[in-house]
Amino acid sequence: LREHPGLIEARNQINDGAIGEIHTLYANDYRGASWDQKPRQSDWTDMHNQMRNWYYYTWLSGDFNVEQHIHFLDLCVWVKGSYPEKAIGQGGRQVRIGEKYGNIYDHHSVTYEYADGTRLVSNCRQQVGCKIDISAVAQGSRGLAFLDEDKVIVAPESAQGGADSEWRYRVKARQKGSFQIQHEP
Repeated sequence: LREHPGLIEARNQINDGAIGEIHTLYANDYRGASWDQKPRQSDWTDMHNQMRNWYYYTWLSGDFNVEQHIHFLDLCVWVKGSYPEKAIGQGGRQVRIGEKYGNIYDHHSVTYEYADGTRLVSNCRQQVGCKIDISAVAQGSRGLAFLDEDKVIVAPESAQGGADSEWRYRVKARQKGSFQIQHEP
């Protein structure tokens, strides 16, 4: 996400004071189904099965926070310009409760705290039939920024309710995506 042109510009505006001092960050990762497991074959050992279905075992994937949500946590850290010092959280298994799902959770909630008191509220959920929202929000003393791969908005307080000074990232025709940019030499 650090290579996304719109997110780079939003970060620059935030660093220039467009939304004031950041006091709260939100990182949401509400997804639907995870990838399908490979059915266990009769000749597979437990190790073979876990390697084939690595996503479902924390010792191989690190769980959802490390495997996927880390990108939006990193985006928040990048925008803030520092790392949090404390964290408290919880998680569990509500939907993926059978043995075939290994030992990963299907929901997490963690609140991180920075030295200056800023909070980063991180919520993840991976359950079918629920709302999808994969985004971050930076809330400052004078406005907010909505940070997503598809929609990037920097809205100073004066712009809330009026589109005049609100900045929105617009993808340019034939523009390279952030994943392509990241992998180019």
